[in-house]
Amino acid sequence: MSNFFKKTLPLLCLLLTLMSACDNSSKKNTPSVSEASTAQKGFYKHFKGTIGDFAVTMDLIKNVVNSNREAVEAWAGFSGSYYYDKYQEPISIYGSLDSTGTIVLEEWVSEGKSATIRGNLTPEGTFVGTWQDTSGKKILNIVLKETYSDGAIGLESIEYTDSFRLFEKLKNSPVAIFGMDMLLPTQNTERGISTFLKNEIFGNMLFENPSDEAEKKKVTKEDVSQLSLADLQKSQRDSFFTYYRESMKDEKPDSAAEYFSQSYSRTSQMEVLFNEKGLLSVGFAGYSYDGGAHGYHATALASYDLATKKQLTLNDVFKPNYPKELNKALEKALRTKYALNPKEGLGQMLFDNSIAANDNFALTRKGILFCYTPYEIAAYAYGEIQLYVPFEEVKTLLK
Repeated sequence: MSNFFKKTLPLLCLLLTLMSACDNSSKKNTPSVSEASTAQKGFYKHFKGTIGDFAVTMDLIKNVVNSNREAVEAWAGFSGSYYYDKYQEPISIYGSLDSTGTIVLEEWVSEGKSATIRGNLTPEGTFVGTWQDTSGKKILNIVLKETYSDGAIGLESIEYTDSFRLFEKLKNSPVAIFGMDMLLPTQNTERGISTFLKNEIFGNMLFENPSDEAEKKKVTKEDVSQLSLADLQKSQRDSFFTYYRESMKDEKPDSAAEYFSQSYSRTSQMEVLFNEKGLLSVGFAGYSYDGGAHGYHATALASYDLATKKQLTLNDVFKPNYPKELNKALEKALRTKYALNPKEGLGQMLFDNSIAANDNFALTRKGILFCYTPYEIAAYAYGEIQLYVPFEEVKTLLK
């Protein structure tokens, strides 16, 4: 199970509740803006401070999913990442508020929970709490202050959700759920950077719908510069709902039917992995379910040089003829993360006996994170495989 799926599991549970609780999103049974749709704002905060005696940086996002349906209460979720400044390897965190109003974040590394962070936000913008390992024996104090003095760019969280009931009068009607959570530059961001990031983010938030009818209405990356936020949300939602209706055209209402596998979903969200000194690295995480045994999830990573307004490539980072040595570093990272015996062939875990760098990466100032989506190099059960290579290990390859 990938970190993204773990982070979005509470949201998916809420969406399943919505399937049984929400009313029809269109009285005429056609894709249109529904009463249930929402366009809201959570927050994004960039913190610097300490966990115990260690200097850390945290990027935290609050997502707020509200419903005007009596059966579903408002739900607040948190996601993000943090890193120890000495290493800058992003560590995924996700969580929610507990019954006391405390933010509880679970930390995941190497396919397992390794620590829990509990804390509260003060009126001054400080996160104060504790870090505790899984044994409960090691507890460290956390003090993090919101700041952008390290050259981090300000971002705002924007959320949009909608649902479409296939059969208006059927209580247990199958439902299509659409969700899009993104981060956009704040209004005081320099115009050129804001426009550049908006176009990049819009382009990466586009869904792929395997339907000829939907494809005719599909917005391409080349079109995004002309889109408003509302246009993007509507076009993507309508394309998905049209695809859903086409897929379900032979279904007939049946009050006794079990419609779980006929309820489809498309959700996407952004995460920040690094935001400092004009370098912004983000993840675009998507989840889809189109029936069957399980859904599919994948994360696309991107790193932006805000000074040059460019998405960075491996050729921008490494000297020519880098693949051989970089691939060795990736194998080392894989063996360390998954505790593979030095004599054990990679084919025991991967599809092949080797691993190679791909274009799905995110940069920090001290290393590079590669992401391999499910089925890319290993079985679905391994989820996403994320490997971090410190630049210190490949410094002879760096430009």
